[in-house]
Amino acid sequence: METNNYPRNDLKITLKVFMSSSDFSQVTDCLNATKSLLGVESIEQLIMSFNNFEPESEDSEDKELKNWVENVISVWEKIEALVKNGEISTVGVADFDLNHLKALYDGAEIKPRIAHFNIAGCCSVPKDLQDYARENDIQLLTHNDPKPFVTADGLKDICNNEKYPLCDHDYKPSWASRYTVWVRGRSIIAAKGYMVQFERS
Repeated sequence: METNNYPRNDLKITLKVFMSSSDFSQVTDCLNATKSLLGVESIEQLIMSFNNFEPESEDSEDKELKNWVENVISVWEKIEALVKNGEISTVGVADFDLNHLKALYDGAEIKPRIAHFNIAGCCSVPKDLQDYARENDIQLLTHNDPKPFVTADGLKDICNNEKYPLCDHDYKPSWASRYTVWVRGRSIIAAKGYMVQFERS
């Protein structure tokens, strides 16, 4: 890895994890795989991308939000333990609207300090989200990433490609991630890449 060319203290490692469910083992598997690949014992930033919240109807929105918060907090509490034991320095979230960011912030012991906001298809971050992030010391970063998580349907399409049969229908994606290794103070990317884990159905 190119990271070997730099002292560890000169590097900042960001890991973005895309979960397929609220199974916390997806986070630990991804974190351990990243640390092993990069030859490090800890990372600076963990960005969590949870399942999208889509209420079934207007009447069920409050209930759906409550269920969503319970699922996210159940994972977040375990992430907090990773922060406390030094495996992660800072934790953040991706693509939360204001209501969901507030709900997590209010329920978390260790607060999210980074919010990734997808500006694909829109011009700017909503002002209320900007204000909330500023008032609560949350670093607001924009991105235009497509949703890179490999869905089961997407994998099926790949497997059905007769010209390039690349996979087995017995497997389904568990998690996906993107890691970026920055050289501090120099705006240089020392390494970056994606990982995906599959499990047998």
